[in-house]
Formats: sequence, C-alpha cells, structure tokens
Amino acid sequence: MSQIPLRFGTDEQFARVKELFTEAGFDDAGFLTGSAKPDAEETFAPYSEENRVPEGAGPAEVCHGLFLRAASVGTAHLARCCGPAAVENLSALGMIEPEGPDRVAATVRVRPMFGLHVVSDLWARGESDEVADDIVYPPDIGNTARYLSFIPTTACGRFLEACGGSGVAALLAASRFAQQAWSYDITERSTRFAEFSGRLNHLPNFGAGRGDTYEPAGDATFDRIVAHPPYVPVLQPTWIYHGGGVDGEAITRKLVEGLPRHLAPGGRFLCRCVGTDRDGQPFEQRIRAWLGASEAEFDVALYAIEAINPIYYITVSVLRGRSGRSDLPKWHKAFQDAKILRFVSCFFVVQRRAEKRDVFTVRRDEGPNAGPRELEWLVQWETLRHTPGIADRVLDTPLTPSSALSLRGTHEIREGKWEMTGQVLSLQHPFRISWPVEPWAGFLLPRSHGLTGRQLHRLLVEEEVIHPDVTATEFAAALMEMVSGGFLHMRGFEPPVPRA
Repeated sequence: MSQIPLRFGTDEQFARVKELFTEAGFDDAGFLTGSAKPDAEETFAPYSEENRVPEGAGPAEVCHGLFLRAASVGTAHLARCCGPAAVENLSALGMIEPEGPDRVAATVRVRPMFGLHVVSDLWARGESDEVADDIVYPPDIGNTARYLSFIPTTACGRFLEACGGSGVAALLAASRFAQQAWSYDITERSTRFAEFSGRLNHLPNFGAGRGDTYEPAGDATFDRIVAHPPYVPVLQPTWIYHGGGVDGEAITRKLVEGLPRHLAPGGRFLCRCVGTDRDGQPFEQRIRAWLGASEAEFDVALYAIEAINPIYYITVSVLRGRSGRSDLPKWHKAFQDAKILRFVSCFFVVQRRAEKRDVFTVRRDEGPNAGPRELEWLVQWETLRHTPGIADRVLDTPLTPSSALSLRGTHEIREGKWEMTGQVLSLQHPFRISWPVEPWAGFLLPRSHGLTGRQLHRLLVEEEVIHPDVTATEFAAALMEMVSGGFLHMRGFEPPVPRA
C-alpha cells in the first residue's frame, strides 16, 4: 500500500471540510437522491473510461464524482461549485491531489452515511482480489452493511469495535448511543483512517487504537464489543485480512478468548463471521469452550444464516487464485483432520450475565423475513427464561399459538395398518425451525388462545393428555421451550412481526 495520503490539520480545517460537504448536499439524502444510485455498489463504478466529473455538474455531483467514483474534476469547476476555499481546505487534509495542471482527484473515498462522512481507500468494482494487504475497505459494501444492521443501538457506556477497519461501527456508536467509543485495528492505515473520520465528524468521544485484537485496551473493559473479523480459510495468509487460518476461525477465537478480561458484567459481544460445525462439536458449543474457565458467566446465542459445504471454500480458493490445484489434497486433509462437517455463516452474541443465574447456549436458523430484531428478541427471551422465578410468570401469563404453525405427523405400517409414530412442528418465523414434539403439544396449541400456562396445565390433566404427576413447574419448562422456538407467544413478550 502506498503512503497514507491523509494529513491531520487543525480543527478549523476539519470543520470547514465538513461544512463544505454539508452545504454541497453531500449527505445521506443527497446520496440517495443525487447522481449516485441507491444501490451502493453502483458508486464503485467510474463515469466513463476517462472518468471525469461531467461539465455542468452541481456541488453534490462534484463530491459524488470525486469521493465515490474516484473521478477527477477541474480545479476551477470545484471552486465554482464548492467555494473558492474548497481546493485549499481539501488539499490541506490530503483528501485531494493534483492530476495535471488544472484538475484534481481524490486520494480517499468518502461515504456519507448515518449523518457521518466515513473515509476509506479508493475502490473500484471487481478489484477485491487484487488489493493491497492493508486496504481500508469501504463501509457500505453489502456484508458490512448487514453487520452494521445487527449492532444494537441502545444506550451504551463504553463501546469497542475490534478489527475496526474504517471504524464505521464505532463512529456510529460515538455519534448516536455510546458515551465513549473506540475502533481497534492491527494496521496503522486503518487506525489513521478511523482517527481521521473521528476528527472530520467532530466526535471527541471517539478514539482509535492500533494493535492485535484487544492490545490497545490494556485491562479496560467495555459494555459492548462488536467485530467483523477475517474469516476466509487460507492455507497461507496472503493479506493481513486473511489471517483466519485454515478453518477461518483464528481471529474469532482470539476475540472470544479475550472476553473474560474485557467484557463488563451485563455486556455483550456481537460478531459477524463464518465458523465451523465439527463432529460432535457444533459451533455454538465451541464458542463456549473458547471462554475457558469463565464460561459459566456467559450466554451464547448463535443466529445461523447459511450452512456451507467445505468443498465450496476449496473451490472458491482455487478459482480466485489463492490456492492452486496442487493444494486440494492439503485442503481435504486440513478439513478432515479438524473433523469439519460444515462452515456456518452467522452472527453470534456472547453476553456476560449481570447477576447470578443459569446461563444458556442457543442456536436458531434465520427465517425468510428475519434479521436483527429476531436475534435481539431471542437473547432477551433466553435471558428472561433463565431468571429465577420465571416459571410462575409463564404460568400466570396468557399465551397464544403462532398463526404460522404447521403440524406434520409421521406414520409407519405396523400390524397391517398405519400407526402414528411422531409429530413435527414447523415454523418459518421468527426462525426457520422444525421440532419433533409429543402428542400433547399438538393437542395444546389450538386450545391455548388467551389461556395462562396454569389454565392449560389444568386442562391437559383433566383431558388426560398429560399425567397428573406432571407438576405445573415441569409443565412451565415445556411451555418456555415452545416460546423460545416461537411456537407459543407469551403476552408482553411476543416475537417481532415479520418484515414486509
């Protein structure tokens, strides 16, 4: 990577550039309604082979052209549109450089989002496999945008984004909901770019630190930690961002192992990654094992997006030139030795309990219209479910079945006739799920409209569907499991309505 182009000028110079962008309409609204299309990927494409901002372009389009499409613009044109001091102020911060005697071009990409202006390296569509090893990725590529959508925005004291890159999550936190926010990254380039964005957006409660995972933190603790670490499996690392090892989990594991030291009681860690299910070891249980001797203090909730065959990763690595055909036996052996069954694209939450209670480990598959609200609901419900005294609350609260349930019976031929051997409840929201259930569950669900758990228990005993020896507390435990799956809704704690 070339030398860092940015220069850290005075507060006044940063304020003038921020004002320049605001007055030009180079903001969220301008991005969506101006020359740039709502599909962020379109802003990575140049205007033309010459890639020059069109003559006659207004202030917003000049900024779009310079800082989103890496186009050049006439120096006089820039001064007319954005004020006579525009060239001086942008040059003072190293954001533009001369391109010929009468033109300038941007040295960085600037993306207006969330009321911020986030700085990253210039980018062109299709160059992702040929980038420098310390590139600062754009904050608006699809995978990053989805990661950001899962980060809770409730009030927070101390917020940390690990593997921060451009620092977009920490910048958002500092501007919206965190008292203090930090972005840590292993590269000097990302650290400096994030620091620059903090200055540009005048966020005195934002800081950037350089180091491996939590190195800059010392012994500090945080109330919320988020990360989108490298997770592409590689035999030999080719970029700094491909340090995930042969299973892609090296950085993710290191982040989880540091949580007992750095996550405050009641705090949460949210991670977007790809992990592995292994023979006898599903990914969520392996995450718990990484917590070591302190695991009894932590909850783990995994939200699985997609299961990926290991052969897929081998194929992609060969097609993209990161591995040769001669590496195929090495890949097969590496996956076989690790007993990898599948890769799991997911989000997961690790939560440190705030009070003494049982902890939980839970996993759900993404439904067709689900997202961050469903994961948040799951974590909140499981936390409540493992709070002392919850059984009585479930027994005394009205319940209702999901409106999207389906029940399927399985049958076998026995003694010359069909005999039911099992029942399976299925649901698509809040999660895609199918559970084998006892016959009493099929009997209970249609009758549960508005009845409390205690009333349902009494009804099933009277109907001789369950044995009289089944206590109300035991029955409540079964009801809570059905609430957790989304089959039953508990008044006041219903799962989110599906997205349109």
